[in-house]
Amino acid sequence: MSKTLVEDGSDRKKFRVTLDNFEGHNLLSIRYWYKEKSSGELKPTKQGIAITAANYLAFKSVISRHDEEVINHLNSNLHTAQQLAADKTAHIDEAALIQEVIETDLVIEPFQPASEMFKIQYEGSFARIIINKRHSLSEFLDLETASPRTIELVSKIILSLDLSFLSAGQAKDASGGIVLEMLKQGLGQNITKYLKK
Repeated sequence: MSKTLVEDGSDRKKFRVTLDNFEGHNLLSIRYWYKEKSSGELKPTKQGIAITAANYLAFKSVISRHDEEVINHLNSNLHTAQQLAADKTAHIDEAALIQEVIETDLVIEPFQPASEMFKIQYEGSFARIIINKRHSLSEFLDLETASPRTIELVSKIILSLDLSFLSAGQAKDASGGIVLEMLKQGLGQNITKYLKK
């Protein structure tokens, strides 16, 4: 008896959570699987664990008490890195390795395509946020009359959005649901982090 609860990723390395029975013991199995080339069958790898009822209750207790700490720990390397400039030809969307942003500058300039709302140029801990003058968002933000607090708030929200998109984009083999969950969690963390500064 085996029932799959969660399945995510590519056939090359598929993550599965299943309810299993092995030698008369009911288990929760968390394991990576792969598709065997000759038969086309999904086969388990050695990467994974099988959890008994007692293990599951202990694990569930830890997760319920430390959920935010675990999420922060698992996502911490998504927002920080030592070397964005390691490859001078690297594109920011591909690298997604950004030091913590300490200073921002917000400007409104036209660029193509007109449908793109904003773009951000990262240089170490500095982020230059460019709102597209061709996009309707620019009509709602007049930098000459906006208060410094409004400009700072808009900068932090756009920065949080961009960092969250970059982080979620790193999950190349994940399903859409997992990527959306990563985006939601990342956005919540980034908004909290940057609005408090």
